[in-house]
Amino acid sequence: APNLYFQNCRFQNRLWMLCAIEVLSKAALNAYFEGRDTVCRRALDYDGMGEDTFLSRCLDAVGVRAVQDFDLLADGYCNEAPGACNTNQVAYHPFKDKGSWAACFRSATNAARWERVVALKK
Repeated sequence: APNLYFQNCRFQNRLWMLCAIEVLSKAALNAYFEGRDTVCRRALDYDGMGEDTFLSRCLDAVGVRAVQDFDLLADGYCNEAPGACNTNQVAYHPFKDKGSWAACFRSATNAARWERVVALKK
């Protein structure tokens, strides 16, 4: 099985796996748990960084291969604000209030729009 994780954002001249969606293989998850306490907590500032930063830097430290896929996420912190949530990404971020989250959810799950996307791919 592949030992990899997906970086979904380019921000401040660095590649990131942002927390709105974290995609990693089972082998990568096993490598993380094997090295988290013995390698990563000793080498990284566990308490001084967010969980997504710690996880991705730990995966790098234990030799997991990073693959870039910038189509997974529309995020105001890295590539684009999520806008109308109809650009076919897997995740949209950030939404800090219930109303904007609900509007994004309705747009992203619009069945008629998805039927058109599927028809175009045939």
